[in-house]
Amino acid sequence: MKTENYGESYLMGDEQLSPALKFEYRFLKQQVDRLQDELGRKDRPRNTEQDLFRAREELKSFVSKLRTNGVKI
Repeated sequence: MKTENYGESYLMGDEQLSPALKFEYRFLKQQVDRLQDELGRKDRPRNTEQDLFRAREELKSFVSKLRTNGVKI
């Protein structure tokens, strides 16, 4: 989605990403979502909390690296 801001165009979201980076970004977000859903179940595996923490850290690191490289996400 493009937005106009004082005559300049800015890309928002994941439009700036290559197909491979889009895939990885979506995968990491889906992993976090799945683990958050799993955390609410009574019959969840014991390591769900640790897996969720790791998944969040991976997503946070991925987004941080993109932002460092100038990608607005």
